[in-house]
Amino acid sequence: MSQWLMQLWDSGLSRRAGRVATPAFRAGVILIIVLLVNSCADAQTGNSKRGPRIKVAEEIFPFGVVPDRSVVSHVFWLHNTGDEPLEISKLVPNCGCTEAPLDKKHAAPGDSIRVEIAFGSGIYHGFVEKFVQIESNAAGRVPALTFRSHVVSDSEPTGSITMTPRAVDLGLQMADSARDGWNTTVKLRNITKSPLAINIVERPDRQVVCNDFSGRLGAGEERQIRLHFEPDMPRLVISKSVTFEAIGADTTRVTLPIFQKAPWGSKPGATGAKTK
Repeated sequence: MSQWLMQLWDSGLSRRAGRVATPAFRAGVILIIVLLVNSCADAQTGNSKRGPRIKVAEEIFPFGVVPDRSVVSHVFWLHNTGDEPLEISKLVPNCGCTEAPLDKKHAAPGDSIRVEIAFGSGIYHGFVEKFVQIESNAAGRVPALTFRSHVVSDSEPTGSITMTPRAVDLGLQMADSARDGWNTTVKLRNITKSPLAINIVERPDRQVVCNDFSGRLGAGEERQIRLHFEPDMPRLVISKSVTFEAIGADTTRVTLPIFQKAPWGSKPGATGAKTK
C-alpha cells in the first residue's frame, strides 16, 4: 500500500510539471491514507477473536471482624466477558486455611461461574489477607480472588457494633417445626454515641435466610436479627456466614459464622468443617 501511495504522490507531482504539490493535493492524499488505515483496522477487528475473558465485579471482599477458630465464606462470580468459551482448569489458594472448590469449569460467552471460598481463621490474630489464583484459558488480565479479615478472640472488641452470639452452631438449635425449618436470633448493639446505618452485605444464597434488616441503629440501641434455616439444614455439614456492615464516622464490618460440624442424628465422632 505504501508503494501505491508513493506512486500516487509522484503522479500527482508529475501532473504539475515539476511544481511543488499544493496544500489541497497533500490534504487529499492524507485523507485517502486515513480512510485506508481505518478500513484495514475495521477489517482486522471484525475477523479477530478476543478470546475468553474473566471479569470479577468485586475482586476484594472484606469480611471485617472474624472470630478466631471459625470458618467464614464468600461467593465470587467469574463472568466470561469474552467471545469464546472460558475454561477454568483449577483454583489455587495461597494458604491451606482457604478452600475454593470448583463445581463448574466451563462458561460460554456471557455466562458466569460461581466460586464459594471458605476461610478458616484458626489461630490467626489481627489482619489477615489471603487470595485464590485462577488458572484458565482466559486472555488478558486474570484477577485473583482476594479477601481480608481482622481475626479476634472472644474477649476483644469488634468495633462500633457488638454481635451476640459471635457464631451460630446449628447443632445447638432447636426446631420450630419440622416442616417450616429452624430459627435463631442474633443481637447487634451500637456501642457508639452516634447513629449507625446497618446493612447486610453478604448472606448465604441457599438454605439460610435473614429477615430483611437494613436501616439505622441509634446510639446505644440493640436490634435482633432473625436467621431462618431451611428444613434440610440438619442433614448437611456446612460452613456459611453473614456479614454485617455498620456505617458511621467509620465503617465496620462484622462476620457471623454459621456452621454445623455433623448432620443431626449422625454418630458421635462424625467429621465436619475444617477450622485450620
